[in-house]
Amino acid sequence: MKALLLLALAVLSGCSLGPDPCLWIVTNNIGDLSASTTLTSLQLRAEGEAWGETVMGEVETIPFGESFSFLLGPGAPVVDLRASNEEGTTWSRFAENSCTDGTRHETILTADDLDVPCPWTITNDIGDSFVNYALLDVWVRIAGTADWGPTLIDAPIPFGESVELLADVGWTYDLSAMDQDGVYYLRLDDQTCNSGLELESTLTLSHEAPPCIWEATNDIDGDVGALGIIALEVIRSDTGESFVTEFQPPLVRGEMAAVPFVARALWTLRAYDELGQSYTYPDSALCLDGGELYALDVIWADRDQ
Repeated sequence: MKALLLLALAVLSGCSLGPDPCLWIVTNNIGDLSASTTLTSLQLRAEGEAWGETVMGEVETIPFGESFSFLLGPGAPVVDLRASNEEGTTWSRFAENSCTDGTRHETILTADDLDVPCPWTITNDIGDSFVNYALLDVWVRIAGTADWGPTLIDAPIPFGESVELLADVGWTYDLSAMDQDGVYYLRLDDQTCNSGLELESTLTLSHEAPPCIWEATNDIDGDVGALGIIALEVIRSDTGESFVTEFQPPLVRGEMAAVPFVARALWTLRAYDELGQSYTYPDSALCLDGGELYALDVIWADRDQ
């Protein structure tokens, strides 16, 4: 976010001036004289990015009825603005400003800009009235990030029932869940929380997460020549649970096989050749969302000793 703020202009000798920075004036009009709010922070971000440091510098507060001004660098993208007080309450404007060439912009923050979390109702509709599944875990993350964090429920969600969560304002979210059979479900870019908006998501069988794929190529050429692969094994690193794919006839040198594996976990990959030797690649694949692809050449030098 530092790139959004223009702190100084350097003019090179013989070069013409480029676009001018833009003046942005933010006025605190949150509350009234009898119940006013003092702002302690102003932050900017490009859409979907993390909030930057406060732009107020050495200015500690913006009292009710007063303004703070700063320069936005020319060419800055459309940015969001968030103000907060010392209690951590926030007021936001989204897609509020950008800078092309020397424009002046004023934002007057009022109580209407208060950030109100979004109630998010998530319903389990996985199955039908004859065969259905309970959800044991539900996760939410900001779209595009990697970490899902801990589950958000402390009891299973039976078929046909719902759970309500609160989503912070100003983000788009991914949704994931796991049913009683360990099957994962995924909805990417599922909901966007604008202040106070009521969100609803329903998980069905159509949202089952795709498997991850290990594309293993036999490149074994050892002391006795090329060897075929008779089996590929994927082993969940934390539990030891494993799945084996056998090949008859063996997978010959130069051929590739695609082996699926699932679950939000780290996996060890292992191949077995026709002489009974194994080739182990510990913790070499992370199936996070489903659909990730891992390509690996099994070579003679990697055989287990």
